[in-house]
Amino acid sequence: MSKIFRIPGLRTGFLSGANALIRKIMVHYQPWSVNALAQAIIKDIYDHPGDILPFYRQTREFIVKERQAFVHALAETEGIRLFDTPVYFVLARLERILAPELCRRVGDDGFLIRDCSNFKGLSDRFVRFSLKTREINLALAQSIKTALARA
Repeated sequence: MSKIFRIPGLRTGFLSGANALIRKIMVHYQPWSVNALAQAIIKDIYDHPGDILPFYRQTREFIVKERQAFVHALAETEGIRLFDTPVYFVLARLERILAPELCRRVGDDGFLIRDCSNFKGLSDRFVRFSLKTREINLALAQSIKTALARA
């Protein structure tokens, strides 16, 4: 919710699964995991689906187009492998540079990307990008190309 509705810090979610799994997970449940503000906003969103559904459709179309443009901009770039996912995050594996160094280099150009070194199952060879506007996405792609060319 914080990304799609641009409300930083608004964290919501739900869990669905087999009863035995849910019971195991609920041992670690925090009773305040969703605050009153988030609950009120979610209720309002779902009470007005006609107002929200067009926004969801536009957002999905935007993500598809921007992902394609970003992936195309980096298509021939050596030293990086992009993973295909349907979300607005782009996960990439680096071949010739470590994540902290790429983060620093693109950071020097004013871009903040996520070092995935601390993600379970990943390593210091992984970074994640969030899609923004076309202009920002293409500028980030150019910054990545420049950083990788210097590696």
